[in-house]
Amino acid sequence: MRTLSLLALVPLLASTAGCPTHVLSPPTQYLPLESARPLAAGHTSVGAEGGFASAVFGPEVPGGALILRHGLSDDLELRVDGSAAWITDDSPSDDFRGVLAGRVGLKGLISPDFPHASWIGGVGGGGSAGGGFFSADTGIVFAYENPYVVPFLRMTLFTSVPVGAREVDLSHYDDGDSDGLTGPAVVEAFDTPHTTLGGRVGFGARIPLDPLEISAGFSFAKLIDTRGEEMGLFGFSVSVATEL
Repeated sequence: MRTLSLLALVPLLASTAGCPTHVLSPPTQYLPLESARPLAAGHTSVGAEGGFASAVFGPEVPGGALILRHGLSDDLELRVDGSAAWITDDSPSDDFRGVLAGRVGLKGLISPDFPHASWIGGVGGGGSAGGGFFSADTGIVFAYENPYVVPFLRMTLFTSVPVGAREVDLSHYDDGDSDGLTGPAVVEAFDTPHTTLGGRVGFGARIPLDPLEISAGFSFAKLIDTRGEEMGLFGFSVSVATEL
């Protein structure tokens, strides 16, 4: 069965002619944005993130997420993400080209008297035409919390384990050759995702407005699977949120 999955959204730097030849299992969050301070106890916020990711010599991947946050206490927050993304590059395959994912996580202040540093962690999963995956993550967020502009730095480690993985169709057009009948020749390539470890660094700023909060930032993710295959992904995202 030939399928195409968002698991193929990032090519290896060593890929032939800049086209992906391997797939790695992804994390659950697309391009998350957040500063260190949790919501106050009993407060609830809803928001939306949208962004654009790409890889070196690779496809472009727009996507976004809906986020629900709730303050469990003044120094502990519950966060629920639902995300989706889509591959926009040209391909011989007409299979489904997106991925859907969900995550449930916590954020807590490292010290109750210091609102500028927090720990984060979560679990989730998702799926696409290439199969499903389960993912867990943990990390830390630093920020300079203030009423005006809040710069932040978010660093996480994650693992992603394929569940019912299927073969992914990585076939691509060879622009340097032609079959003489229908245009560019098709180079066939297939791969199956393996358990993946990775890290992500994101930085940006949050602007607290009444009643909205607006955030924007950049991120870089590095992934390596159990075969030793590696990949990297750059992205930019913007979010808007409001308390209920």
